[in-house]
Amino acid sequence: MLFRRQIKLPKEFTKLALSEQVLSFTNSHIGPIVATEAGLRTKEFQIFWHQMFQARFEPPTLTISFQSESGNKQLQLNLEPILEPNDFPNLVRGKITSNVIAQSKIEFQPELFVTISARRKNKDEIKFVISAESGIDISEHDFKQWAEVQLREFKETFGL
Repeated sequence: MLFRRQIKLPKEFTKLALSEQVLSFTNSHIGPIVATEAGLRTKEFQIFWHQMFQARFEPPTLTISFQSESGNKQLQLNLEPILEPNDFPNLVRGKITSNVIAQSKIEFQPELFVTISARRKNKDEIKFVISAESGIDISEHDFKQWAEVQLREFKETFGL
């Protein structure tokens, strides 16, 4: 039997944890935030690990890039100093990086790039993420056709 050390959560975080295992927690300018096995959760929203494709930490700001239904977005969290040994920013970066199976950066137009990633959604499922730099309109018909071809080639190249 495997026993994991359960993190003792302060009261303001227990409502966020639900039934998921909490990996880390911190306070930010938007309130309490927890990192669980599924992703990041606040009172207002949840972002799953497979939706996130980049994290950058420049204390005290943690910037997370993620894919949403309306395109790529960035979440900037101004974190309070972390006094506990549950290093939230490093855990977030590690979870995002560890989910990447394969990744390719492709030039869409001169000096405008798109990254295609295969990410592990769970142990049996792979999620493909197409993240475009700002300046690329992902809602354009031409982009969608181009991305479809690139994704097909990506899958063939990596055998996915």
